[in-house]
Amino acid sequence: MKKLLKLRNIDFSVKFQPKNLRLRSLLRDIAENIAIVVNESIGNPEIGIVVKNGADGSPTKMIDEIAEKAALATVKDSGENVNILSEEAGFINNGAGKTIILDPVDGTFNAVHHIPFYAVSIAVGTKTLSDVEYGIVRNLVNNDVFEAEKGKGAFLNNKRIKTKNFDEKNPTFSVYLGTKASASAYEISRQARRVRSMGCASLDLCMVANGSTDMYYQMGYPIRITDIAAGVLILREAGGEIYDENKEILDMGFNLKERKNFVAAGDKKILEMII
Repeated sequence: MKKLLKLRNIDFSVKFQPKNLRLRSLLRDIAENIAIVVNESIGNPEIGIVVKNGADGSPTKMIDEIAEKAALATVKDSGENVNILSEEAGFINNGAGKTIILDPVDGTFNAVHHIPFYAVSIAVGTKTLSDVEYGIVRNLVNNDVFEAEKGKGAFLNNKRIKTKNFDEKNPTFSVYLGTKASASAYEISRQARRVRSMGCASLDLCMVANGSTDMYYQMGYPIRITDIAAGVLILREAGGEIYDENKEILDMGFNLKERKNFVAAGDKKILEMII
């Protein structure tokens, strides 16, 4: 317990970069510092203790708080003037033109229960999902880094990635199948040769972007923008697209109140099948 309490109060510093790279460097530093404290905490049963309720009213576990404190300290030490929208702290208005959209630990359940599929998701934009200009998703298990800059493509560990063409004879889908799943989720699952339910929205989107899966179907349990802001940009820059339940291109404002169901597709042909 003493070690965890110490981590919650740890002091972080940020290495500055040239002016035009400062925000991008800051996001990478946030991801790095979160990775450090999360990896030091994994395996300790106390990380699953609920320490408070987050800004949206949902329980905040100790691992979430530790990771968010690392992120906020990194931003503060950088001296960068940005607003922050985080899953736990809510909206921190610093009067800036740009906002960091942060999910310190996406896949908290996985992390607490030793399921090796969880990540930190960070993006930066101004007002809505459609104007996000840079995003990074770091797998906190194997340290894979997915990132994208608007108009410049998507990358995994500095190598360009692309979605794959849809093969109707051999589809692989990621589908939410929990207690709140829509009836359509089960029908969709029957059309795939392989189905996965990963429990980490940011990485699920990156799996579509990387061509590991054809589609990510999240219907019945709507998701906040903090979970998907970075992953959506990465998917779009890799050649894919994300649609709401009305099959319109997904957009969301920078807030924690709005939640959306969606379909993330690597190839538009998939939409024809699910319609």
